[in-house]
Amino acid sequence: MRIDNKRLNLVMELSRLDGTKVFVHSAALPTEVFEQYWDLAGRTLNALYARDFGLYAQRFASKMLLKVARESGGKDPQRQEAEVTRAERGFLAEIRRLTNVFALTDKGWKLIPFEDASHDGTLDEAEIDEVDNGIVFFTCASRIWLKSQADELTGALSVLNARTDSLECTAFRSFLATLTEAENSGATATPSSPAS
Repeated sequence: MRIDNKRLNLVMELSRLDGTKVFVHSAALPTEVFEQYWDLAGRTLNALYARDFGLYAQRFASKMLLKVARESGGKDPQRQEAEVTRAERGFLAEIRRLTNVFALTDKGWKLIPFEDASHDGTLDEAEIDEVDNGIVFFTCASRIWLKSQADELTGALSVLNARTDSLECTAFRSFLATLTEAENSGATATPSSPAS
C-alpha cells in the first residue's frame, strides 16, 4: 500500500541568519492531477536515485523533473520543449498553487501564496530553490513510496528541515498563532503540530 498521501501535507521551516523563521505549507496534490503526471513523477524519483543523488535527492528534485521531461522529448528540440512546457504548466504549476508561505508580521502570521512570495521579496533565491525542490520531491515520493517506506520519507524530509502533517493550511496558520502566543508569554510551546 502507498503512504496515505491524501492526508499528507508538507511543512518546511526556513530559518534565517537574523533568527527569524518562515514556514511553508504545501497541500497534497489531488489524485486526479497526479494521475496525469505519474510517469514523469516516477521517472524523476528513479533518476534521482539511479544517478546517485542519495541523501540530497530532495535538493535537486525540481531540476531533475525538468531534465527528465526534456529527455522524454527524445532528440527533437520541439518535442523536448513541449515536454518541459507540459511539466511546468501542469505538474509544477499545480504543486506551486497548493503551496503557501507564512511570514510573521506585526499582525501575526501572513499567508502568502508561494508564487507571490517568489516575486515580492518574501523569499530570496536560495529559499525559492529550496522550497521548489522540496515540494517536488515530497509530491513524487509521497505518491510513489509504499507505506512501509514512511520512515524513509521522514528521514529524507529532515534534510530539508521539513515534515509531513495532516493539518490543512488554515489550521496550520492557527497552530502557528498558538506557537507565537506561547513564545511571547514565556509559556512552553508544543514541540510540533498534531499528527506530524
